[in-house]
Amino acid sequence: MLLKRLGWMALLGCTLQALAQPGDPADAQARVPRAEAPKALSAYRRLDEAPATPWREANEQVLRSGGWRAYAREAAQPAVPASAASAPRGADSP
Repeated sequence: MLLKRLGWMALLGCTLQALAQPGDPADAQARVPRAEAPKALSAYRRLDEAPATPWREANEQVLRSGGWRAYAREAAQPAVPASAASAPRGADSP
């Protein structure tokens, strides 16, 4: 019985609050509920930077791969469509 009364009282309180009229916008002294805006960066996650490779090691890696000439040859090659590059070679292919 007590729970039933508490339920009705809670329902009545919610109903009265819903029926309450907001303050007059022309009245500077009117009480209004506080507006809450979501924080713009609340879900921001910092991107961890990759560790920098020492310059000597980076230069040696470029030298092992063929140096700048390898990059120039790669850039000069015609672009191959993705479907042609991944297509299996059949009996009628050269």
